[in-house]
Amino acid sequence: MNQCLRTLLLRVMTRFIAQDRRDRYLNDWLADYDHTPRFFLHALTFLPAAFRLRAPFEVRPEDAVHVQLLDRFLLLQSKVIWGIASFLFVTYLLTLLILGGWTGDSLRWLASAAIFLVYAGGLIRTGLGVDLPWLRMTRLGSFLQLVLVFGALVVLVHHPEQFIGKLSLLSIFTLWTWTGYWGMHRPLKKRGFLSKTL
Repeated sequence: MNQCLRTLLLRVMTRFIAQDRRDRYLNDWLADYDHTPRFFLHALTFLPAAFRLRAPFEVRPEDAVHVQLLDRFLLLQSKVIWGIASFLFVTYLLTLLILGGWTGDSLRWLASAAIFLVYAGGLIRTGLGVDLPWLRMTRLGSFLQLVLVFGALVVLVHHPEQFIGKLSLLSIFTLWTWTGYWGMHRPLKKRGFLSKTL
């Protein structure tokens, strides 16, 4: 059972690597497993190497298409969320300035809201400045996006009021906004599952 799991795990890792080199690295990494008892943790050490060895991804001019409606919606909903958060921030700040009542909780809320507004505003305007076409266009990229979204939703169900829950919400916001931004500014023909069907 362990042998099947470790082989499956490494096959997923080698999906980053160019097809003509996958089998060689898979066999080398499987042989390395014989010397470690914790193969799940050990597999994580291969991930940076697999990412560095990934096949180059080039977008051809013919892959550019018109912007899809879902991309517009994802970016629009991010702007609406940013606008609502900004309105609440300003309203709360004015209330505290006029009525007083500064507390540690109010200062923490203002600080966290300000950090979110700056981060979200930059994300909406620049898409973090990094486009990863393989993440938006390949099956593996689609799988990773699905894991992030549904994994964050599962965490939210169990920890809605804790820091980890807020981080999960931020992860979903980031993924949808990033995908919408690059779908608008660099539209691609072959779509990932998450960004075009959710």
